[in-house]
Amino acid sequence: SSSRLEIPADVDVHEYLLQNEFTDGLPVVPPTPARVALMLANGTSRPPDEVIGKCAPSYNPVTIEKVAIAAVMAGCAPTHFRVAVAAVEAMLDKKFNLHGIHATTMGGTPVVIVNGPVRNEAGLNYKTGVLGSGTRSNASIGRCLKLVLQNIGGARLGGTESSTLSNPMKFTMCAAEWEELLDSDAQSKNPQHKWTPYHVNRGFKASESVVTVLTCVGGPYQLVDFATVSVDELCRSMARIIKSLWEPRIPLLRYVLCVISPEHFNLLRSQLASKEQLKKKLYQHCCGEMADDVPFIICNFLSPKLYKHPLFQRLSPLIMPMRVAGVAASLLLLFGNIAQFSDSSESMISQSGKFWNLNRAVGLLTLLGCLSPGRAWMRALGHAVGVFCRASRLIGFPSKLVSKVLSPDSFQIIVAGGGAGKFSAFCPGFGAGRDGPMARLTEPISRQVDAKLSKQQMKTRRGVLRCDTRETDQRTILDPRFEGKVPTLTLAPRDGTLKAPIAFMDISKGKGDLMLNRLESLFKKRYPDIPILRFCKPTFSRPCPEDLMDEIGKSGAKHVVAALAD
Repeated sequence: SSSRLEIPADVDVHEYLLQNEFTDGLPVVPPTPARVALMLANGTSRPPDEVIGKCAPSYNPVTIEKVAIAAVMAGCAPTHFRVAVAAVEAMLDKKFNLHGIHATTMGGTPVVIVNGPVRNEAGLNYKTGVLGSGTRSNASIGRCLKLVLQNIGGARLGGTESSTLSNPMKFTMCAAEWEELLDSDAQSKNPQHKWTPYHVNRGFKASESVVTVLTCVGGPYQLVDFATVSVDELCRSMARIIKSLWEPRIPLLRYVLCVISPEHFNLLRSQLASKEQLKKKLYQHCCGEMADDVPFIICNFLSPKLYKHPLFQRLSPLIMPMRVAGVAASLLLLFGNIAQFSDSSESMISQSGKFWNLNRAVGLLTLLGCLSPGRAWMRALGHAVGVFCRASRLIGFPSKLVSKVLSPDSFQIIVAGGGAGKFSAFCPGFGAGRDGPMARLTEPISRQVDAKLSKQQMKTRRGVLRCDTRETDQRTILDPRFEGKVPTLTLAPRDGTLKAPIAFMDISKGKGDLMLNRLESLFKKRYPDIPILRFCKPTFSRPCPEDLMDEIGKSGAKHVVAALAD
């Protein structure tokens, strides 16, 4: 069990918690033994010492009791606790990648979506002001995750948490879906309508209580709409907002959280029979909105990948000979009329029609092409593809060559919000691209919520845990931190010399390879006899895989240099 901390009599309780960095910057509820015991007795059937996962960045084990302490501090009632436990379990899943999310400079943070009967059992808000303040359950459940990450995982602002600007969702973000609206009488009369709740789209039954945790790095970005009466025009307006996420010209975002307001939902369901149809419609318009940026995307995102492709690398030695051959061929086509340049200007003008025949035109274009840098070719290709994409958008069939999101399934759609007002909101996720270091940074994780305890079960657990609701001592609290031994790395001794070989590890962050290339050239000049070994992480946002660490260890490297960024 957790240690007890005695707060000195001359120190304010809240100041003590703030000064010891137990809080998120705002006052918390002191986690007295009585409050924590009541949370454990009335909120869950699980044993206090059950370990539900390890929390980054220190990867300390998280017990049910420690989650209960965080829940008390966050302001949860026992009715909220089983939702908080399921959310913490989802957050600790390796596929969620909590380490990369909390450490990114983009300000990523876990966001909780709740579905099923537990919404009403825990008093979660899914109507007016669903994304804002005013509801204890929404605010405290989301806040509990942050306190677990901070006090058990060891995340500290300015330490592993290095957000450049961060965002208010770092305090809390928890929302429920208005499922009753999806099953309203107006919709049930039309058997073709199959707007299903978010957790049903993820493979659960409608009767099950489910928590989904996903990552957002900004927002909510609100669509302000007063006059739209067309489904197609509404989807186009939504696509314009979605295009602005991250940066308007960055394509293939992997996830976008879409919170559709009831008024927009009523319009959308008049023509779209399901969320799947809405996803396809949004995807189509997102493709169309990116048409104007295709030249930039091809030149800045496609060409670097092309240059790094193994086939291009194998053919790269032939590029210069091909250019020389092209220049020679173009001069042969032009050679017959080179003498014209020595004639008088009047003679050259008089023969200009003869000069610009087909062979000479091809020769001149070939010469210009061979002398142009590779980037110019990619820019020309981009504009050609851009013309095609804009033309396809004009005729109502946008090309799917480039889209703002990876696929229709990238949209994570819930229906929630107040009954009045045409306002929907969008939050960008973390990760972009089909492959590469930015592609699979995280994914939404769902967990089923434990069953609600009966009154008899609560009474029995209160006896077992010796709950005393009459306890008035507010100066004794349970330690919210991980209390075990935290493993530390011991640096190898430095003797002022370099030993061969040396390993360079690229963490896959932008331009880290350029830094290592430059560093390698400097090493070879100063230490020509020391071999350099190159390694690369599959993605920068996750810890180094164990197999890669084993590979570096087996390589015999005596020193490792990692290329960081930002």
